[in-house]
Amino acid sequence: MSYNSFKDFFTNNQNDIYIIECPDLYLKKKIKSFINTYFNNKYTEMNFFLNEASFQEVYEHLRSTSLFGEKFLIYVYDCGNYEKEIINLITDKKNFKNKIIFFFNKIKSKKLLDCSQQNHCFFSMPVPKKNELKKIIRNFFIKNNVQITSNIDEFILESIPDDLESLYSELRKIVDFHDKTKPLTVEHVKKIIFSTKEENIFHFIDCFFTKNFQKTLEIYNNLLQMKTDVEYILNMLINSASNLLLIKSLNKEKNLKYNDIQKTLKINPYAFKKLYEKLNLFSFSELSNILEKLLLLQYKIRISGKDREMVFKNFLIDFFFSYK
Repeated sequence: MSYNSFKDFFTNNQNDIYIIECPDLYLKKKIKSFINTYFNNKYTEMNFFLNEASFQEVYEHLRSTSLFGEKFLIYVYDCGNYEKEIINLITDKKNFKNKIIFFFNKIKSKKLLDCSQQNHCFFSMPVPKKNELKKIIRNFFIKNNVQITSNIDEFILESIPDDLESLYSELRKIVDFHDKTKPLTVEHVKKIIFSTKEENIFHFIDCFFTKNFQKTLEIYNNLLQMKTDVEYILNMLINSASNLLLIKSLNKEKNLKYNDIQKTLKINPYAFKKLYEKLNLFSFSELSNILEKLLLLQYKIRISGKDREMVFKNFLIDFFFSYK
C-alpha cells in the first residue's frame, strides 16, 4: 500500500499490537514519525533490537507501566526469529497497557501473516516500483526549482543503491551542488554522485560521528561485503576526525567562518558540509580522544595476527558502548 493508504488504514484500525512489513529505512522513518504524531506524545517511545535484547524484556515493557504511570510506544526491530512469540501475543487478545510495533523487512511465516491480517494489525509498505521512483525524482527536482534534461531519472536509478534513503540522499546532494541557473544533465550528475563504495564510506563516517550505532555497523558490514579494505575505511575515518578537529579549531580559536575554513583546508565540498554539521557534537577533548583511539586502533590492526575486520568491529562496539 502507499504511504497515504497506510495512514488511512492505521487510523481506522486501533490495536495494541501492529505488524509492519517494510524493507526500506526511509519509509520506516516516515511510518514511525506518523505513528508518534498520531498518538500525540501520549506514549513514551522505546526501541528494541531483538538481536541485542530478549523477547521477554520486550514483553515485560508491553504489559507494564512505570512507577509514574507512564505508557510506552514500543518499536521492535530484527523480529525474524520470534514469529511464534508474536503470534501468541496477537492471539492472546489481552488489553495491554502499551502499544507495540513489530518491524519486519519481510515476513516469512505464513501463519504470522495470516494471523496479523485476520486481526487487522498487519500493514505492508513495499518500496515504490520503478515508475513511481521516477516520479519521485522528477517531483523532487521540480520542488527544488531544478531544470532537468531527459534520462536523468533513469540514470540516477541505475547509479545508486536500491533504497529510498540512498535516493533522497543523492537527490539532496545533487540539489546542493548543482548550479540551478543551468539545466541538470547526466554529466553533471556523474560529477556529483560518488561510487557506491565511496558513498557507503561517507555514510559510515556520518553515522559514526552522529553516534548512530546500528547504522554504523550495518554500513560497515556492507563495506566488507564490497571487499573494502579495513585500513582504507579506518584511514578515511582518521582523516575525518583530524579534519573535524581542525575545523573546530579554526572556527572557535581563529574565528573563521564556513567558506574561509573550506578554502583553507581544501576538503571535498560534500565531505566538508557533513563534517561542519557535526561541529558542536564534540568538545576538543572528545575529538582528541577519538583521534587518539583511532590511531591506536590503526597500530593494533597493523600488528595484529587476528582477524583485522573483527578487531575493527570490536572497536566500534566498545566505542559506542562508552556513549551509552
